[in-house]
Amino acid sequence: MKTYYTPEPSEFHIGFEYEINTLYPEKHIDGYGFIKTVITTENYRQNMDCIHLLDRVRVKYLDHDDILSLGWKKTSEIQNSSWYTLNEFCLIFSTTQNKIYISDKHDETKFSGTIKNKSELKRLMNQLQINM
Repeated sequence: MKTYYTPEPSEFHIGFEYEINTLYPEKHIDGYGFIKTVITTENYRQNMDCIHLLDRVRVKYLDHDDILSLGWKKTSEIQNSSWYTLNEFCLIFSTTQNKIYISDKHDETKFSGTIKNKSELKRLMNQLQINM
């Protein structure tokens, strides 16, 4: 699976994390010339100006490190799926399809679907009131 993708303009929002290539705008050279950026209320307008530069922007697909950075603790791994817990919630991450399943302590499914990146997972956690 690829590590990065080019985002759609509709993905840009406060809290969105992306990287922009400032040195070599004509080509993506992994890790070279990219600056990590998070959209905040202070820099929102400036970042919205980057939408016309999408060929220079990339977003990292969700991975294990992103999930851990949001407070989840890895409990087990079975084949292509990893299991995590946070407070009274359980998260299952299918690494081959970027599918996420979140259930509560009563095993009630709270979410089942595709999450492309860390920003999307963070937004979902806020919607489900899952605190880090």
